[in-house]
Amino acid sequence: MWRENPGARVLNLGCGEQSWGENGRYIGADIFPGRFVDVMVDLDGGKLPFRTGTFDIVMLDQVVEHLLNLVPLVQDCHRVLKDGGYLYITTPHFSNLSSWVDPTHHKHYSLHSFGFLFWEEKKVFTFPSIDGGFRRVCEEITFADKQWFAKFLYGLSSRRYEKYYCKLIPARGIKVIGRKTKC
Repeated sequence: MWRENPGARVLNLGCGEQSWGENGRYIGADIFPGRFVDVMVDLDGGKLPFRTGTFDIVMLDQVVEHLLNLVPLVQDCHRVLKDGGYLYITTPHFSNLSSWVDPTHHKHYSLHSFGFLFWEEKKVFTFPSIDGGFRRVCEEITFADKQWFAKFLYGLSSRRYEKYYCKLIPARGIKVIGRKTKC
């Protein structure tokens, strides 16, 4: 995403101590102050202090597991993204021990937890989904380099991997990328 548009305006929600770009084009937001935090915001409130259509990319990198209410935040991410902008989400997979050992993790996700984001899945979900929606760019489980057998099993069937095999060979995380569609 960055390579396609090096001048992209990026909003990193829950940035902590990480920076992915230069100030001006890159905005770091977190509930706690820090070296790379430009704006302090409580992400569980769902309201972001930015104008509509401000950003090309909104990142939630290892953040959603810390939130109690994801849907209002994602709805507001949709609002602050430009048409055609990208929403980038990563989180530990529920089978990963790190999903469970951190006491600040409130939720544990599977690959299919994020279907509410996408137009392709709208008819499946009965709770309020995202106005306008996203088109699926990437939705995958990630593994450590040496987990070739888990990758093979996941490649056969993601649903079967999550139902049976992840208990034997845990995944590392989940990566989801959606592209904002016009309302």
